[in-house]
Formats: sequence, C-alpha cells, structure tokens
Amino acid sequence: MNEGLSLSWEWCIPHMANAATKWAGGLADNKADSHNIEMTELVERIKKTICTVRAVEKMGDLFQALCQLHGVWKDDAAARLQLTPSGVR
Repeated sequence: MNEGLSLSWEWCIPHMANAATKWAGGLADNKADSHNIEMTELVERIKKTICTVRAVEKMGDLFQALCQLHGVWKDDAAARLQLTPSGVR
C-alpha cells in the first residue's frame, strides 16, 4: 500500500478507501496535477458550496437578506410568505 499510493504512514480503512478512490479516478487537489480535470472542478465547486453553507450562522440571516433583496419589510407578513421555499420568486 505504501508503494502503490506513495503513502509514507499508516491510515485507517476509510482514509485508505478515500485515497484509493481519488487515485483511481485521477483526482488531485489542484487542476494542474489532475488526470480528470472536469471531475476535479466539480469536486471543487461542491467543496465551495459546502463551505458557504457551513459559514451561514443561521437561517434568519439568509431570510433577512432575501427580504432586503426583494424590498420586503419585516412587518409585511403577506410578502414574507411569498419568500418561503415554495414561493420564492
């Protein structure tokens, strides 16, 4: 295992499976080293999305930003209902 994947330390089974999957798929941490550029770009976009979602502290901040974007005041309950997930414009 150390020779095939060029690993110089012992890993647990999940980490070995992850490294083997990345190596077999031609993925790398940057596009210059990747043998599968399209998939590397997709993984990078997914990572950015996950980091962005984790950075949002609470839904209230996002909801307030949506209200400001659409020019809706906090006291306008009817307009806020239009901004729910089923009614997003």
